[in-house]
Amino acid sequence: MKVYRAFRQSLPALTQAAGAVVLAVYPLVGKDHRWIPVSIGIALALGGALWTIFLRPTRNSLLATIANLRKQLNAHDSPDGERMTFVLGQLLHELGLSGPEHRASVFARHDDGTFTLAGRYSANGNYRIPGRAIYAASEGLVAATWGDMQSHRADLPTRRPAWNKAVAKQFNMPEAVVAALRMQSLSYVCMRIDRPEGASTRPVGVLIVESTDKEGATAEMLDEIPEIVFWRLLPTECHSHVEARRIRETSKR
Repeated sequence: MKVYRAFRQSLPALTQAAGAVVLAVYPLVGKDHRWIPVSIGIALALGGALWTIFLRPTRNSLLATIANLRKQLNAHDSPDGERMTFVLGQLLHELGLSGPEHRASVFARHDDGTFTLAGRYSANGNYRIPGRAIYAASEGLVAATWGDMQSHRADLPTRRPAWNKAVAKQFNMPEAVVAALRMQSLSYVCMRIDRPEGASTRPVGVLIVESTDKEGATAEMLDEIPEIVFWRLLPTECHSHVEARRIRETSKR
């Protein structure tokens, strides 16, 4: 999936490059037939340029796609968690991480600084079960990503006891809590979720894509994820989760 998407996105540039190559070698052809490679080269170069201009999605078409997806989500009378699960499942699919060794989670940040699990998806049912649903403001990979904005890790030990110690130390978590985590992830891609507000943005949550495969979550995904349309839905879904919790807490008072 990842290779196919990269190839598809590079086709306009490859077409232009092919045209340049053909034009570069046309002197090697006999004078009577040089018009053939010249014509082909110009056609390829021009076609690639037009492809880049007209066939790649424009900002307006992308916004229309996002609006349509939001409309489809709103049409389903389902809890926010289920909507987020759907979005995260599609995000993993676009990244080529549909296997049971991968997982995507979103943690929303609340006014008191804590993070709560807003949504999670994995093809492995055991990995979908919430382990810790709430994280303190200074605890865990979530808190680290909040400050760093994005990160990639693939250097954790493979043996569980050593993994427990490394995670506890690096992410400021009690080792007993780490030992209870169901998923021993060996690679992570983490990105802070920012919600547009006027001319600026406000951070509202954190996305964590993780894998038990050291090569599952790669550094390249830090560039790939923002290009996936389902990433654009996360700020609104994250904000909705926070607002829903605020309403529930207010109603209890």
